[in-house]
Amino acid sequence: MFAIIFWLILLAYSGINFYIGNRLLRWLRLLAPSLHGAAFWIPYSVLAVLFIIVRMLPASAATPVVDRIGNWWLGIFVYGFLLVMLLDIFRLFGRLMKTYPAGTHIQIATGGVVLAALLGIMIYGRINARNIKITDYSVTLKGGGDSLNIVMFADMHLGYTNGLESVKDTVEKVNAQKPDIVCIVGDVFDGNYDAVSNIDKVIAEFRKIDSKYGVYAVMGNHDAGKTYSKMAEFFGKANIKLLEDEALLIDGRFTVAGMRDGSPIGHGGESRTDIANVISTADSDKPIILLNHKPSDIPEAEKAGVDLMLSGHTHGGQVFPANFITNAIFEEDCGHLVKNGFQAIVTSGVGTWGPPIRIGSRSEIVSIRVDF
Repeated sequence: MFAIIFWLILLAYSGINFYIGNRLLRWLRLLAPSLHGAAFWIPYSVLAVLFIIVRMLPASAATPVVDRIGNWWLGIFVYGFLLVMLLDIFRLFGRLMKTYPAGTHIQIATGGVVLAALLGIMIYGRINARNIKITDYSVTLKGGGDSLNIVMFADMHLGYTNGLESVKDTVEKVNAQKPDIVCIVGDVFDGNYDAVSNIDKVIAEFRKIDSKYGVYAVMGNHDAGKTYSKMAEFFGKANIKLLEDEALLIDGRFTVAGMRDGSPIGHGGESRTDIANVISTADSDKPIILLNHKPSDIPEAEKAGVDLMLSGHTHGGQVFPANFITNAIFEEDCGHLVKNGFQAIVTSGVGTWGPPIRIGSRSEIVSIRVDF
């Protein structure tokens, strides 16, 4: 079944790339009529497959550059397809209504507008992705007149694209919130520990996080693969308590529990247990806060007696129109869910996966005022 889905996706990706490339070649030939097809299709095809090839070949000195180009191409692919499709729909409608102007100069102009719009989208998306904002929530849990300031973030996806500067910015903004506790809910890495340059400096930056009760984390589905053991060791070096299917009572006031990811991409340590097993010894009279990378486990967490679940994973869709997909898949794909005494907060994350842009979503750090 997986093989069938893979080949269907590959076929769709190839077909859409051909559609975009064909339209682009026709436009370029208006500017340079003698342009040979091979001179266009060979470099175009190479760009189209970089995103896939870089994940299949052994690492080399060129891998970081190839990875970044491939990621950018994925964003160009998405919005190039949407813009070209909209232009073709507009042309078809105009011809049916006999209102679409003809002429080579019109075709050149409309193609130029599409390229300019695509460039503008890429620039805006990159600026938007790098601009990490603070999202505030207020939560009331069971208890007796106490309070807590939780700061959480997720989905840094450290690797060839996101690195030290992203960590510095995140740590600075986290400390500015004056947290009592910091929670990192998965996907610190983008599947390859060795892809992170200046790792010692990255560790040093994480150690600068200042909070009363420390920093707690769980792994996500991308915190896995051949370098999993290095990722697991990283958290201890960075002064972060990694929770792997365990629960801790903090200062006798509240419980923080953390789950392993249920579907890591590659090797991800031991298989996870049930949420109910992890919090079975927790004091049910005190708030139980669960760190769980994917928000798909909301029903399980609610049934187990969790009071507040913190998740990431979805990126809030990251690039429009993917936000409609995540909204359809998850009960809460980004935001605050209140349900029968159970609450969940899902963050869109601080980093990006694939294209280093955000359209229709935001990079965020979440600050949660908890009264209990």
